[in-house]
Amino acid sequence: MSLEILSLKTLSKLDDEKVMKALAAHLRRASLDCHDRPGDSKPRKVTMEISLVPVLAEDLTCDEVKSQIQIKSTLPAHRTKIYSFGLKASGALVFNPDSLDAVDQGTLLPDDEE
Repeated sequence: MSLEILSLKTLSKLDDEKVMKALAAHLRRASLDCHDRPGDSKPRKVTMEISLVPVLAEDLTCDEVKSQIQIKSTLPAHRTKIYSFGLKASGALVFNPDSLDAVDQGTLLPDDEE
């Protein structure tokens, strides 16, 4: 049995490359978001967290650890511009589709007939 030292180089040998594939998928997700929203200057983050839990032997020494690797990406929230909504006594929110910035703004457009 050949043992490997865990390193960034050897991660690809772990579990049929699942760790490296997950890392590649999250890097792709973050980079595609940069491409889709170049005007949003907030950072996209990809993190890999490796947790190690000692396994104690009967003599209370440790020569094994249980480990789990978590890879995640964080993207800036998608935000709209600010809209103006009117508030009814019933709690309903209403808006003017012809003037999204000012709910009470009148227009010269004819009202739709129903």
